[in-house]
Amino acid sequence: MTLQTGRALPWPAPDPDLILGLPWSSMMALLLAALTILSSGAQLNRPAFYSKPQVLYEQYYRSVYTGLSEHLPPRHLIPWPDFTHGGLGWYRPGLREVERHANLIRALGDEKVPAIVLAAAIANQGSSAQRPFGIDLIERIQYFLGATFDWPLPGWEWGARWWRQHLEEPSLGIAQLLPDEARRLRGFGIPDLFDDRTSIRLMYAKLARVSDAAEALGLNQTQRFILLAIANNDGDGAIVRLTNYDLELERYIAEHPQTRIQIAKIMSFVDHLSQQGWNLPDGVNREYIWWLVNQSGGTP
Repeated sequence: MTLQTGRALPWPAPDPDLILGLPWSSMMALLLAALTILSSGAQLNRPAFYSKPQVLYEQYYRSVYTGLSEHLPPRHLIPWPDFTHGGLGWYRPGLREVERHANLIRALGDEKVPAIVLAAAIANQGSSAQRPFGIDLIERIQYFLGATFDWPLPGWEWGARWWRQHLEEPSLGIAQLLPDEARRLRGFGIPDLFDDRTSIRLMYAKLARVSDAAEALGLNQTQRFILLAIANNDGDGAIVRLTNYDLELERYIAEHPQTRIQIAKIMSFVDHLSQQGWNLPDGVNREYIWWLVNQSGGTP
């Protein structure tokens, strides 16, 4: 069948300015956002000590051997983290950040925030999946998309929430701080969270606030150390939740697996750093902290 001259087509001609019904700028923003999250999403929001490959690996060995620990290779030969036993795995970009800025971290460390805790917090946050190999390109793309584009599909509320969480309010820098959080910690202006030294100083401020609150509650040295380990991720929320538990730290930790994960991660870095010459404060009961991590049978 041939079309007659002057006869209208049975469907509208495609609009070169639209892609799947959306402006090209909105579609490109969605595409970049999806690629950004997919490239870093393997470890995002995973509420477990173990990475996925480690779970599959150990499940295989459990299906073959009854005495798993007798047949697994030495911990230092396993590439993924094993935070329940202080194993860091092979991927350690956060520790390279600590080594690069060791002088600043040591200079900031004091009785409020011991240098080894600040270093462990930076090592932990700097190892984020958002920063593969210590490169902040993914974060910069996220920040650009969130600051430049609005969510283009108002009817998709879940998409708007996702857009807001990952693009408009992303964690940035080696301290993985939220922009609004960093602004409150600094007290004025918008800090440059892509500047490592700025991020380290703001992480110190974040931990110092929690340390002051812990001291006001009359917590001992070990308890304050634990609160700082939690606060590297939760900030003032660690104090709020502990207060809701009537200062019963053991019950609070036992009932919050994610909190135990944070403590285990920080303690894994603390143990490693202590072997590298960073001093653990006097009066901190390291064995007790590890007991808290594993008190409910190990992995949550």
